[in-house]
Amino acid sequence: MTSLAAGALAVAFVAPPATAHAITGDLTEEYEGSQDHPTESCFWKTLSNDRLWNYVNTDSNSVYQCSVYKLPEGSELIVRGEYPHVRYMTFSIYGTVLGNFLTGQDIVPDEGSENPLVYGNDRFTKDRSYTMFLKAGDAPEGEEIPPNTMYHGGAFSPLFGNVMCIRLYVSDRGTEPFGGTELPDVTLALEDGTELEGEEMCESVEALNHGFGAPPQAIGFNLGQYLALREGSRLNPMLPDRPHTWPASDPPDFKAFFNAAFMRCSFFTPEIDCGDDTYNPDGVGLGNAASRYMESYLDNGFGRVLVLRGKLPTTPRTLKGQRRVPDEDYQLRYFSICPQESLATWRVGDCIFDEELAENLDEDGFYSLVLSSPSYRPRNANSKCGYSWAPTPPAGDGAGDLNLYNMWIRQALPSPNYEEALANVEEPGTEQEVMGDYYPRGTYYTIEEFEALGCPNPGQR
Repeated sequence: MTSLAAGALAVAFVAPPATAHAITGDLTEEYEGSQDHPTESCFWKTLSNDRLWNYVNTDSNSVYQCSVYKLPEGSELIVRGEYPHVRYMTFSIYGTVLGNFLTGQDIVPDEGSENPLVYGNDRFTKDRSYTMFLKAGDAPEGEEIPPNTMYHGGAFSPLFGNVMCIRLYVSDRGTEPFGGTELPDVTLALEDGTELEGEEMCESVEALNHGFGAPPQAIGFNLGQYLALREGSRLNPMLPDRPHTWPASDPPDFKAFFNAAFMRCSFFTPEIDCGDDTYNPDGVGLGNAASRYMESYLDNGFGRVLVLRGKLPTTPRTLKGQRRVPDEDYQLRYFSICPQESLATWRVGDCIFDEELAENLDEDGFYSLVLSSPSYRPRNANSKCGYSWAPTPPAGDGAGDLNLYNMWIRQALPSPNYEEALANVEEPGTEQEVMGDYYPRGTYYTIEEFEALGCPNPGQR
């Protein structure tokens, strides 16, 4: 029961609706027409955050450009694109090498271009092109890897081949979905020097010919096993007794992510030895090794209103199209809190990220995030009273329990000087000790109890 199938996302990227769910705003003259760019091609598929299709724990403030393909031996993909108008981006290749990624600020620009993702550079620069080289096989041992070069490290799986994704986080308002840029051009360079493009290239790498038909549910997941872990003796008298709020707790228990099997065990069957707690950044399939995750299960049975309070890490601000990000030692490149359904679906609703939380901080830099369904939102859960608010998943855990839901917190690219970073949690159970004030502490309320608090920080900004 403790080894629920972790859906490997080396699956198909089923074509979602063409519109991505992202923070919206008025188009500016600078970006006029950027939303008209194609969102897919014979090589690229957009892994969207649309609510219907967001079934891989995708942060709703990000968009993925992904492809599934089989790269011929000795060949390489040459990817030519423009740095988008975003907070940050990552190139990730999913093969036998875990954590094979390169972040946007570390990608060297083409000659005559500037990298706008480097702090202090002009984010509106017109010359913003880059070229990436994605090679088959393993990196040569003992040799220095050239700039902008990545190795696949073998096929992701014999069935699906390789998976490559470009992640784009927080497009400038008005530049959704791809930060005002078009899909990157891709060339296949064969071992004999032949270069292929377009449909011929896609046919040669069998791009997107694998895994079609995936439903909007966690891939490779056994729903019966999940229900057994959730329900316990109510489903089978041979199983342990479980409260109706299982596996949530009061107060909420946020755990740093280590690997998929260990996390499932520690939440659903904590009374047994959960075994290997080795950190595996790709342990949930398609994980972003540039981020560290924290997870919890929450339940409205403890109270219709949940308030999370914690100190907000310092991050850049880019959403409103700031021309330059000051070259400072930010604690993180990106931070978000994502209410989502559960292992049963991996479907995410509306995440709230650092710039939104920063609008309602108290004088000590703490956020107070109120979570509830829209119909149970307290009247004082608003910015005028110093609170941020986010909706809980309307379908609960997506498997019949309308009160239960899951939550992930993301911390991306922490500064070496950020001692309380989630990335510094090396042992399970030390989260509060390591993170201090940055650890999210939760309190459940009835609507009446929360409204009785009034407006402790009226007009707080």
